[in-house]
Amino acid sequence: MIAKAKKPKKVKNPTILERAVLNEKPMTRKQYLAALDQLGLTVAGQATAFALGVSVRHCQRMAAAEREVPRPIELLLKMYLNHPREVPELTES
Repeated sequence: MIAKAKKPKKVKNPTILERAVLNEKPMTRKQYLAALDQLGLTVAGQATAFALGVSVRHCQRMAAAEREVPRPIELLLKMYLNHPREVPELTES
């Protein structure tokens, strides 16, 4: 007989790893725009594209909800928000 896999318990404030394991929903358009705003970045800025490692057009697609925000970009934004001094030159010039 095959044993059934147990479902993971609900966690009030999951860590990034727990969230990845729990397969929670990806970052929404509003969350993406709010993160950029908190960092002082714009949707179509070169600094934004450079900081995220994608093209300006891809930043625009995520802002327009044409594309989901990939998990690596979500984690990178969260890292920037939690450690702003770790990332020099993040503001538009």
